[in-house]
Amino acid sequence: MNDESNSNESVEAVGTRTMGLERYVQFAFLVFAIGMFWFVDNFVNTVWAYFAEPDQKLISGIAAVVGMVGAFLLYRNQKVKGLSDDVAQELARVTWPTRKETRYASLVVVITSIVAAVLLGLMDAAWSALTDFIYTGSIPLG
Repeated sequence: MNDESNSNESVEAVGTRTMGLERYVQFAFLVFAIGMFWFVDNFVNTVWAYFAEPDQKLISGIAAVVGMVGAFLLYRNQKVKGLSDDVAQELARVTWPTRKETRYASLVVVITSIVAAVLLGLMDAAWSALTDFIYTGSIPLG
C-alpha cells in the first residue's frame, strides 16, 4: 500500500517536471486565442453593423473558431513555438527583486519624481516671470 502511494507520487512529480515551462507556453497561446477571439468579435461586429444588424451568435462563433485555429496554427509553427519556448526559458532564469529591493526602488522613483516636479515648477515660474517682463516691462508679484 505504501509503495503504491509512493509510486503514484513519483509519477505525479515526474508529470509536473516533464510539463515544465511548456505549461506557460501553452497558457500564452491560450491567452492569444482569447485575445484573437475578442479582436475578431469586435472587428466583425463593427464592420457588420455598417451593413445590417449583426447576428451576435454567428459572429461569436466565427470569432471563436478564428481564435482557436489561429492559436493552433501558431502553436504548430516551429519558428513561433521555438521562439515561445526560448522566451519561457529566459523568463525562468530571471531573478526577481525581493520585497525590500522593490520598496527601496519605488522610494527612489517617488523622491526623484518629486524633485523633478519641483525643479520643473521653479523653471516654469522663472521662465514665466522672464517672458512677462519682456512683454509687459514689469514683473508681476502675484
